[in-house]
Amino acid sequence: PVLAIMDQDTDIAEELKNNDAGFSIEVGNDKKLVEAIYKLKNNEKLIKKMAINCRKLFLTKYTTEKGTEQYVELLDEIMEEEKYVCR
Repeated sequence: PVLAIMDQDTDIAEELKNNDAGFSIEVGNDKKLVEAIYKLKNNEKLIKKMAINCRKLFLTKYTTEKGTEQYVELLDEIMEEEKYVCR
């Protein structure tokens, strides 16, 4: 599982929560970080479940291949928009 210390208004924070793949903790929230660590420390079943979910999430959204596909799609969209703007 992932313990991410980040702003809660990010795609990754939302993905971790929605996919039960780890914890996203706001910067400065030491209490929540300690709680997450203890929750994982004392629950091997939860660790395994979140680890499996995290791996699935990574393979479906965050591999180099997936990132490249998204980048190419974005460039295609931009180029298509530019084609119409330049005419």
